[in-house]
Amino acid sequence: IIATSYSQYPAISRDISVLIDESIKFSAIKEAINSLKIAELKSFAPTDLYSDASLRENKSLTIALEFQSSEKTLTDDEINAFMDKILGILKSDLGLELR
Repeated sequence: IIATSYSQYPAISRDISVLIDESIKFSAIKEAINSLKIAELKSFAPTDLYSDASLRENKSLTIALEFQSSEKTLTDDEINAFMDKILGILKSDLGLELR
């Protein structure tokens, strides 16, 4: 039996949708987000990929993110700051735009 400890503080889920060129792989997005080393970011994964003629050559990618602290309940301001950092690196490193 493997014992794991759970945080007594709630996890907070947020989604971010970005316009992505077909040539960009999720591994590049993963690497960019991981480079931020946000300790409270416990997981993130693509949840939806949408394409239609109005997006032209781009697609809309939705990424689900889960934040949690082992020391306290995170505030909206803290989560918003993390989201700003994530969006900032996706824009600067990969040229992605918020949808």
